[in-house]
Amino acid sequence: MTEPAPVLSGTSEFDKVEQVERTAKPSDEQVRSCYNVNELAKHLHRQGLKRIGLQFPDDLIPDSAQVAQLLQSDLNELEADAQVYILADTSYSPCCVDEVAAKHVNSDTVVHFGDACLNPVRSFPVTYVFSSGAYDLDMVKAVELFKSEFPDTSDHILLMSDPQYSAHLHQLYQQLASTYSNLTPTAMKLPEDTDATIIPTHAKPEEYSQAELPSRCHPPLTTDLSDYKVFYLTSPSPSASLILHLTTLVSSVSLLQVDHKGELTMSAPKTALQRRYRFMNMARTASTIGILINTLSLRNVNTVIKTVQNWITQAGKKYYTFVVGKPNVPKLANFDVIDIWVVLGCPLGGIIVDCSEFYRPIITPYELNLALQREIMWTGQWLIDFESVLSMNADEGNENDENSNSEHTHTDDDDDEPVFDPVTGKFAQNSKPLRQLEHIKVEQETEKDDPTVNALTTRMSSQIAIRGTVSTAAQHLHSKLTWSGLGSDFESQEYYDPDGAVLEKGREGIARGYAVDSDDRT
Repeated sequence: MTEPAPVLSGTSEFDKVEQVERTAKPSDEQVRSCYNVNELAKHLHRQGLKRIGLQFPDDLIPDSAQVAQLLQSDLNELEADAQVYILADTSYSPCCVDEVAAKHVNSDTVVHFGDACLNPVRSFPVTYVFSSGAYDLDMVKAVELFKSEFPDTSDHILLMSDPQYSAHLHQLYQQLASTYSNLTPTAMKLPEDTDATIIPTHAKPEEYSQAELPSRCHPPLTTDLSDYKVFYLTSPSPSASLILHLTTLVSSVSLLQVDHKGELTMSAPKTALQRRYRFMNMARTASTIGILINTLSLRNVNTVIKTVQNWITQAGKKYYTFVVGKPNVPKLANFDVIDIWVVLGCPLGGIIVDCSEFYRPIITPYELNLALQREIMWTGQWLIDFESVLSMNADEGNENDENSNSEHTHTDDDDDEPVFDPVTGKFAQNSKPLRQLEHIKVEQETEKDDPTVNALTTRMSSQIAIRGTVSTAAQHLHSKLTWSGLGSDFESQEYYDPDGAVLEKGREGIARGYAVDSDDRT
């Protein structure tokens, strides 16, 4: 009897989703209170919305059916001709509103629960419900952890949190304000030109006038932002891009993480600025850049795409554009011609900070802008907002117009100048494949009737060129995907030994059993 064939497939190790387990189902009163179902139903009824899509993150999915049932019941009691739908898993970052899934059911609006990036949505009105689930936060333990982390009551401290913990952050501030004299709270802030609502609605005090942090407002600071310490109330998986951005703005960041059971853990973020600086230097010598788009709902995504493409072209490099909802290692490994990726996605959930498992580094538009400058310049900041990058590029463009010069434009004399790569310690000769090769004079006697005179592809100065520019695709096919024999023991021609290597007697026999010396036996 033959044995069964082995299993050659399994679950992908790159698509792990933490399973949320609930010990007991919450009561209807708990769900109504935690998800503000009553206020949400009245708001939707006043707006006259008929088809309502509910978007939940993975950790709130266990409560989705109960929330939808209670909300539909309240809408029916209000005699609202409305239908509630639970949207499926989003193809992009869960903090973003999934406009594609909403259009599948022709939704008039989307109610987004949990963590949110508050990016502007123009297709329909959006309602954000900042709920962390049906559990209570141990405020006594939170205060104890805060005091142990900041024993000096005169420290300048900023209180921040993920959107779903906004109510808990307000309670924490009320219990600590009398003890800490320089404690500054923050609140979530919607973009001015968006049709969105936050529930529960809280009127912000008038002194919340400054907005130096992403999607947040706060009272005026009493000292420089760099002198403040940040206490951040977050989930076990905070936004890595936001935390890294905060570490470049303030003196220190402390995280109070809350899991789905309400347990609290104090930790410190792991900074990766040195690694980001390394990736920026790798982008300087990259010849082919992949533009990775993992969102289609951001307001300025089209403008950013064209701007990034213009940067790459003016720098003499080539680019390919890809739209990938949730990038992972197997997806991006299919494109080995790409030297480095630049990601265009949600500033909070779409930027891949830890790309150690990927075959090619992934950088941000801000890092790409710095990498394509004529001189290496690291400002110490790490911007994640598209508008900040665009405004920075606009300021540079104005200065360049005044000086009649462009930061990303190189002269013909600099086209062949090799770029030093501090990562490898070598010079990169082909970092600008789109450089014009017309100034390289290659004289060749040809006849007028020679059919190769007007050929599209020519070989110039040992480079595969098309229309006067180096073809990275043809070079990739020629160097990596073309059979070149069994190879050599020598890495390059300069190490070539004309006398060859010393011949030695190897094994004898057939594959079933080789005859070897007694010294080689194991």
